[in-house]
Amino acid sequence: MFNKLLKKIPQIEDSNIRLFFIFTIIHSAFFADGNWIFLYLLYMTYGQLGIVDSVAFGIGLLFEIPTGAIADLLGRKITIQISSLLITIGIMLQALGVSSWYLFFGNIIFFIGMSFYSGAADALIYDSLTEKGHADSYIRIYTVSKSFRSVSYILAVILGGFLATINVRLPWLLWGILHGIGFILSFGLREPKIDSLKFSWKSYLKQNLEGFKQLFLPKLKPFVVFIFLILGVNYVYDWGYIKPAIAISFNFNSMSMGLVFATGSLLAAILINFLPALKKKISDYQGMVILNLLSIFSLFLFSQDLKYWGALPIILMFIIGNFAGTWITIVINQHIESKYRSTTLSTVAMFLKIPYVLTAFLIGGLIDQGYLKIMLFWAAMILLAISAVEMILTRRFTASTKPDLT
Repeated sequence: MFNKLLKKIPQIEDSNIRLFFIFTIIHSAFFADGNWIFLYLLYMTYGQLGIVDSVAFGIGLLFEIPTGAIADLLGRKITIQISSLLITIGIMLQALGVSSWYLFFGNIIFFIGMSFYSGAADALIYDSLTEKGHADSYIRIYTVSKSFRSVSYILAVILGGFLATINVRLPWLLWGILHGIGFILSFGLREPKIDSLKFSWKSYLKQNLEGFKQLFLPKLKPFVVFIFLILGVNYVYDWGYIKPAIAISFNFNSMSMGLVFATGSLLAAILINFLPALKKKISDYQGMVILNLLSIFSLFLFSQDLKYWGALPIILMFIIGNFAGTWITIVINQHIESKYRSTTLSTVAMFLKIPYVLTAFLIGGLIDQGYLKIMLFWAAMILLAISAVEMILTRRFTASTKPDLT
């Protein structure tokens, strides 16, 4: 499978491109996905887990915009290096933890590291291609990288599920070691020379403000609401404890959960290759509307007593997340200048965390009281109402048959 993917990559001689694919594989190898919650539940309830996530995600949120600006002003390379080191430390603290405090502090360090990575890698590869006159290859390379991501995730989640049946800490240890290797490899990155700026606090604050303003440019404005709805739902579902809690409600254990997650990722990896063709048939706005409605439909199905059939909406959410992440990143990169790209992507990532930070402790308490499915049903209804209002307000765009709203 990897050989077939390699043949699709444009032949561009650049060490950054090769390392970009390696980092994609490393950052996608979530060995603990599908089993991490079983380690956490040894030391805390869902309500306590909600408090831990609120604090960890909140701290990660505070770092989101500053680290995006640092990537633009100090360089993508050093930002990725810091990220790799912090992620490694955070994972290993949790892997070796013998109390809830180890998990708490490890989780915080992990999310700070993830916030450093946010936007930096995508901006680095786009600027590297632009520097060599191959900016038009970005969509193709990014799409192929998403397939690499899915393949890496599939192998990791299956292996992690198996290792968890032996010892719940083994997937974490392997995960931490892999990111440690990534830290070493990050020293081989080359900083692109496009739009480089020297750091100063004045330019730092200006960069933050300008990156935020980019979200409201006329060309990007029609997409903003659906970008946050789609990525917001996917982020809260995928990064918090909602996904494993839903899987447990459908009676999946660590091994079966890993197999379902792997199946969803495999289908997503296959279908994402049709994105370039799909973009030629429908506009970016229409694509956002469809993905948004599908994510809401998935939430509704999660609220039903589907038992093992619950695997179907879980798989659907994998496909939606894969399409949405790629499509939205492409839209943002097409409309944002290089020097603001990392900051803008980090701005989006920051706002996606806010709903979960504010509600994680409440959601955990509701799950402990047995209200998970009721909560998911009403979440779907509220998001559907918001989407209906937004589509009415921007209905003039839905008639567009162009592949982009430029």
